[in-house]
Amino acid sequence: MDIPTASHGSTAIQYSDAYTDGPGAYSLVELPNDILDAVRQNEGVSFVAEDGDSLVLCTTSGTYAMRLVESSNTSLLVDLPSQERSADGAYTAAAPVVASISHTFEVVPATARLHKLRYLLRDFMWGEEDERDAMRTEPAAVLSLDELRARVQASEAELRAELKRLGAVQIDNAVRLIAPGLALDILRQILLLIVEND
Repeated sequence: MDIPTASHGSTAIQYSDAYTDGPGAYSLVELPNDILDAVRQNEGVSFVAEDGDSLVLCTTSGTYAMRLVESSNTSLLVDLPSQERSADGAYTAAAPVVASISHTFEVVPATARLHKLRYLLRDFMWGEEDERDAMRTEPAAVLSLDELRARVQASEAELRAELKRLGAVQIDNAVRLIAPGLALDILRQILLLIVEND
């Protein structure tokens, strides 16, 4: 971060009352320019991880792994300075140090982790009744597209491409797979309509 200096004066660095050097208080992420621009423009950049998953960064078009890089040098996280004017008219800027950091995260291109998608959708097969449905005291909570975005480690484009490949459909804001038997019945009905109207 660039620290502005006081006009005709100096900038003092001092530790803030809120200073912390504990692990995990702050982390720095080094972003390529294209991802940084997407963050600034609020264009669908998110961090995705569930229990047991490593953290990934997802954009609208790509998936990136987060790689921890330790440093032998300690960086100081400094807040914007405040300016004070002394008796001789000179300005002194005081920049408070709020934390020290000895690591950064780099983002590197990664393969989308789509294996979880079919697992998440398998209990919400549209058109399939089984014993599990009869045993449930409450209806199973189906998943929306937004909920899948938050749980599947893939970009928007990769997620939509895999949903298309699986033949998933969106019904009343819920993403569902179509049971094979129902898909066959639908195809049969379409063919019958074609024959009847030929």
